[in-house]
Amino acid sequence: MDVATGVAMGFIDAEVSGDLRDATIAYTRQLLRDGAGPRRTSERRVDAATATPAIIEKLTAQAKKQYPNRQAALTAIKAVSAAAKLPFEDGLLYESGTGNGAKVTDESKALVHVFFAERDTRKVPGRRRTPGHASLPAGGVVGAGTMAAPSPSASRMRGYRLPCSTPPRRRSTAASA
Repeated sequence: MDVATGVAMGFIDAEVSGDLRDATIAYTRQLLRDGAGPRRTSERRVDAATATPAIIEKLTAQAKKQYPNRQAALTAIKAVSAAAKLPFEDGLLYESGTGNGAKVTDESKALVHVFFAERDTRKVPGRRRTPGHASLPAGGVVGAGTMAAPSPSASRMRGYRLPCSTPPRRRSTAASA
């Protein structure tokens, strides 16, 4: 997905140019001038028209055809479907339980094995590893939630610096149960 598509779909707030720090500060100041406060995922609503039973059935049929005898895609569809129906805290618990259950399946274990086997095939004995072809001159994550929080850690492991600014999270009693 390119940046423009991500912005249009609401996955990315804005594309900035120039010095990353200055552009980020300017964007934040603009949000404050506009009176835009925190946009918590728990306060967002799913458009019911995007998660109708007909759409879920269509996606389920497509997943069964595209990934026969596999459960991962069906599990994801169930989690998204539940997220559209359940209150946020209940949805988190459902997703956590479903996701943790999927991690212990034979399918999951096999896919993890294949993932690491493919990575190992790229390692040439005696050859020093060099950075990849693509370069990212600068980047940053502001307000990293569940999905974006791992990015800075993964970047550090690759030798890159990806600053992250995240306010402390409130821990809900339902999520900690």
